[in-house]
Amino acid sequence: MKIKYADCREEKAIKNRIYKQIQVDDYEFQGYVCYMNAIEMDPKFEVNGKTIMDSGYTKLEFYSPGKRYVLTAVYDDKDDIVELYFDISNKVYIGPDGMPTQEDMYIDVVIVSENESRIIDQDELEDAYKSGELTEKEYYGAIKMAEKINKVFSKYYSRVRKYTDNYYKELKSR
Repeated sequence: MKIKYADCREEKAIKNRIYKQIQVDDYEFQGYVCYMNAIEMDPKFEVNGKTIMDSGYTKLEFYSPGKRYVLTAVYDDKDDIVELYFDISNKVYIGPDGMPTQEDMYIDVVIVSENESRIIDQDELEDAYKSGELTEKEYYGAIKMAEKINKVFSKYYSRVRKYTDNYYKELKSR
């Protein structure tokens, strides 16, 4: 499993950043909303020729301790959404330094639009299982969680998007 921090300290390509977080306790979400703007990034992160993260881009992440996923919305330098996805996690928790943290299970669910989503990086999950990094229970648990999120959240793209956009605007203005 990869340990990932809300401030993206493990991302060596991000040379300079602005980080903010707030604690939220409302009827839709209980946890931490984390804003990380990559002021300087080299190299940029691309998938199939599409820029996913670059200088000026922002990650907005929703960490809910005890859950098995983290929602991430990526915005470009013009405040347009680039990607909305869920990292499937073994564990989401607050580290000793107060930083929201996750044990990433490699597999993700990308929500493209209303009723359109896909599970990605299942090959990375399988490689981790075959190498002995993950137990059988962790492996099948991650697949089951990805399938559940894929089924449930793809129906609510507009609602999730509106929710993330509101927090993006709030944290960007702070």
